[in-house]
Amino acid sequence: MAGGLLVFMSAFNELTVSALLWSSGKETLGVVLFSLEEAGLGTQAAAIAVSTIVVVIVLLLALDRFGRRLPAGVLPWR
Repeated sequence: MAGGLLVFMSAFNELTVSALLWSSGKETLGVVLFSLEEAGLGTQAAAIAVSTIVVVIVLLLALDRFGRRLPAGVLPWR
């Protein structure tokens, strides 16, 4: 579970591979952020970016709390 959450957090906002997965009407979050910024819609891009930061912080806190029960070395920061 911890490994899955770590992979999710790194892939959540990833742009390089998600640009390959992009199709009309099925944009990934990284592509949406990039498109909004390129279109000059910085406030909308910032709102989405702040939301993603909140999601990642909540997941990091949950992992940190859960990490106390895991063996040493499972989480990189423990």
